[in-house]
Amino acid sequence: MSNIQYYGGPFKVFPCNSPLNEKFNIRLVKNASNRTDVIFSILKSLTFYTKYSDNPDFYIKAGKMRITSSDPSKNEYIFYQCDGELAGTLPVEIEKVMNAITMLVNPDLFL
Repeated sequence: MSNIQYYGGPFKVFPCNSPLNEKFNIRLVKNASNRTDVIFSILKSLTFYTKYSDNPDFYIKAGKMRITSSDPSKNEYIFYQCDGELAGTLPVEIEKVMNAITMLVNPDLFL
């Protein structure tokens, strides 16, 4: 989930993102049983972004979402991070709040 274009430096995960948008762009990773599956899925979507960007099986937009395990008894064992920092365990509810902080940006960069 992101509202910026880049992740981890030069990696453009969401080419159409802008922090000025009202919704997050969410990249779905389905049927991943291990880290290798997740990495492969993300690399595939980076390489073939135009093929997958309009496919709701891979990308969705939302202003708010709740993330939980399909097995609620495992929630406390599943960690999530925000900007690379450990933020807690599941379940988590994330909401895009417009104007929550003041940002100084050049709007021409997001056109």
